[in-house]
Amino acid sequence: MQAQPDYIDEGTVALYLEVPGEKVVLLQALVESHEGVGIVRTLNIRKSLVCVLTTPTMFEACVDLLNGLQAEIGWRFIGRPKEAEEQLYLGYFKKNQGNSPC
Repeated sequence: MQAQPDYIDEGTVALYLEVPGEKVVLLQALVESHEGVGIVRTLNIRKSLVCVLTTPTMFEACVDLLNGLQAEIGWRFIGRPKEAEEQLYLGYFKKNQGNSPC
């Protein structure tokens, strides 16, 4: 499956991934070590579902980084999971009520 950007608002794009449980922390560290590319949020720890939040201008760089890490991490793109509908990311989406909740 290819990257399916989920435009949360004009400045935020979400990518949803399924990641092997033992690799979630490694993915987070590697993505966040590339300053400004993205932020990793766990949606469901038991199902190893994560969301990478990035900006429209950094979207391609984020996808390139993820593709470069695919062999090492073993992640795969998924569509927006049900868990994303229920998340509020520490209140981020409260300001966008009525818009696409992540």
